[in-house]
Amino acid sequence: MTLSMHNLVHVFCGGHLNSIFEATNDPLFPSLHAYVDKIFERWLRRHPNSAELYPTDPGVPYGHRGNDRMVPFLPVVENRHMMRSCITFGYDYED
Repeated sequence: MTLSMHNLVHVFCGGHLNSIFEATNDPLFPSLHAYVDKIFERWLRRHPNSAELYPTDPGVPYGHRGNDRMVPFLPVVENRHMMRSCITFGYDYED
């Protein structure tokens, strides 16, 4: 498993979370990802124009610009399409 910021939490928790193929079977998986989503939602509400903040320089690696497509989502979506409040996706969090 590559040690990116995302994967470090999985490694720290251990158990099935430490395995790419078994992580979704770990009881901590849903609550871990729901909490990360809640933190992201708070950030989005503090930065409502965040979709405009993506770099536009042609030298930026693919996947880091707002109009780059996210893989493997079908239908195809761009990064900037996901920079919206959870309310637009039909759910919300209590504080």
